[in-house]
Amino acid sequence: MTIFVTTHYMDEADQYCDRVGIVSKGRIVALGSPSSLKSQLMTDVITARISGPFVPIDIEGIQFIGQKDDEVTFTAENGKEALPLIAQALSANGMKVHSLSLREPDLDDVFLHAVGHQEEPRHFNDHQFRTMLRRRK
Repeated sequence: MTIFVTTHYMDEADQYCDRVGIVSKGRIVALGSPSSLKSQLMTDVITARISGPFVPIDIEGIQFIGQKDDEVTFTAENGKEALPLIAQALSANGMKVHSLSLREPDLDDVFLHAVGHQEEPRHFNDHQFRTMLRRRK
């Protein structure tokens, strides 16, 4: 039996689905079991909680993933070795590091890796929206 589930909650997909497909702009960009998708990243995820304006850092083998509020996320093949390098680089660029955490990737990380940066959603005024709907008929 096959049941299709559509969700934006990657933890649900990880817990309940045997196979996951990630779709971006109408194309499947990742497909497989949750464990195989996570193992393909072959990286650790490092999150730094900082204060001060974030300044991008460039360290070989460490990739910046994103920032949300005061948390900055990176990936690295060897997270244990990357932790002190990230702390030092952030401090050297004027940011105060409050905490660093290291974890294995989850499906949210797979999604970000597969889809990458997304454009901000377009905002339509009422006239543009009605025109767009008429064209679809």
